[in-house]
Amino acid sequence: IGLAQASLIRMLPDTATVLGWQACDHLAPVFEGDVLTCHHTLLDEKPAAGGRLRAVRVEVDSDRGGEAVPVLDWRVVTWGA
Repeated sequence: IGLAQASLIRMLPDTATVLGWQACDHLAPVFEGDVLTCHHTLLDEKPAAGGRLRAVRVEVDSDRGGEAVPVLDWRVVTWGA
């Protein structure tokens, strides 16, 4: 989750905090040497308290010798400017 959150913050740099998440499914283990790829999908966005609430789906795949293996499906709620 830490690497997925770091990737999310790079995609949405105005994010101030993660408020919580709607789901977090660990689909497979990650091993040393795996190369991870994160995919971000904005599910919803609403104005709130001088900023924006966002619901985002973060999917992470692990590349193991040319085979993409899904390892994380995280649905997170953030607040930012």
